[in-house]
Amino acid sequence: MLLMLYSELNLINEIHFVNIGRLDEDFLSWKSPRTDKIFTRLDALGLRTFPGNMDYYRHMKDPRHETKTVIKQFGTDSGSETVFIVVAASTCQYQVIEAFIEYLSSKWFSIYDTSMIRSGGAGGEMFGSFHRIIEEALSEVPTRDLKRVQAYCKPTNEVIDVWVKKSLVSQASSLPAALVFEHGPYHILLYLDGQFKVREQKMVDYSG
Repeated sequence: MLLMLYSELNLINEIHFVNIGRLDEDFLSWKSPRTDKIFTRLDALGLRTFPGNMDYYRHMKDPRHETKTVIKQFGTDSGSETVFIVVAASTCQYQVIEAFIEYLSSKWFSIYDTSMIRSGGAGGEMFGSFHRIIEEALSEVPTRDLKRVQAYCKPTNEVIDVWVKKSLVSQASSLPAALVFEHGPYHILLYLDGQFKVREQKMVDYSG
């Protein structure tokens, strides 16, 4: 019997923390009023200094706390690099968290210029109003920046909802765009056309 798994996307319950800063400085930290998780300044500093290239999205899992973390650095000018950290529930798909960061970064750099970022906004007080943008993103990102497609997981005989950030297709160098989706211990490679239709899919081995 084929099992259909339909997911509702409610970011208010999925996003726990947002931290924006640079290597040794927090610009702002936001915590969901609905979370009982803990995320400290030391956690943010540790993630920002973790070895590796943050110019690409970096994914981390914390099974002990049942969370996922995505990190992305924006800006190329010395002193203006800004690192976005989002901690979400382990059930939140990585494409959703990436779309959330894309929304926040777009708003951030439209509000704050390079000189503000370099100065740190007088100890971060200048960035306090950005909390409102984060709260707006919780409701806007699901409808504005994401599309829902469906994939079939053969090992579990399930049809699964997969949330895809629109930029994956709109900014793809060629179509169909490829996406590897994780479903439990399994990984499904999806090929999406310009209308977000799944043109091909297959199970793949994946090593992170």
